[in-house]
Amino acid sequence: MIRLITFCCLFVFCGWGNSSLEAQTFKVQYKKFTVPGNTDFGRWVSSPAQKREMREREEKIANTVSEYYTLITNGKESFFAFDTLIQTSPVEERGSWWRRANDVKMTQAKDLRKGTITHRSPLLPDSVCQSDNFRTQYDWVSDEGLRVFAGLPCQKLVHLTDKKDSIIVWYTPEIPINDGPEVFGGAPGLILAVEAPNFNYIAEEIEIGDFELPKGSLPAESCLKEKDFQEKMRTAAMKEFMKND
Repeated sequence: MIRLITFCCLFVFCGWGNSSLEAQTFKVQYKKFTVPGNTDFGRWVSSPAQKREMREREEKIANTVSEYYTLITNGKESFFAFDTLIQTSPVEERGSWWRRANDVKMTQAKDLRKGTITHRSPLLPDSVCQSDNFRTQYDWVSDEGLRVFAGLPCQKLVHLTDKKDSIIVWYTPEIPINDGPEVFGGAPGLILAVEAPNFNYIAEEIEIGDFELPKGSLPAESCLKEKDFQEKMRTAAMKEFMKND
């Protein structure tokens, strides 16, 4: 296994630009930063008191908790999932069901040739899924800018959402794989950073090795519509979160 530390090391060990790149499997560790008040779990609470508690918790998490996620990609398929949480100081939960949130985070398996993304939840059977396609979901437009993430130079792309919010991604042409964290893909290189209205992802480490994909994608036609999937998720999550300790 080779751990990629700098752009120079990548060039020396891997020889970017040759056909051997297609046979490589990459493992990328991303750090996620949450913007308080805009998380997915926030939409599942309805009362003003719960919303205030959620906001207070997320503000504490933003200051004291680091979330890490892992992407394994081989250029044809990939799998993205929650990895590790590092907490520098305790966040008081007061018996809240939110303490179990990390146990039910969604995973994404992609078929990069088709552009399809299979969303799964550990709360539901493995065959119950929702499907998206990043090729139709994002209309990337090039923008000026150059930044370095995980030791690699990255270029900037921007997508304007239906709500007129901007999503910015930074991709490296040095790894010409149209993949990225979570639901993101379709760039002319591996996406190493995402700037979205409610969260950011930043790649901190890349490895090359013989990594297996924990789960593969499922045919889009076998998945549920988003509304049906989210309803099942909501019901399962509320049952799980409301369990007595």
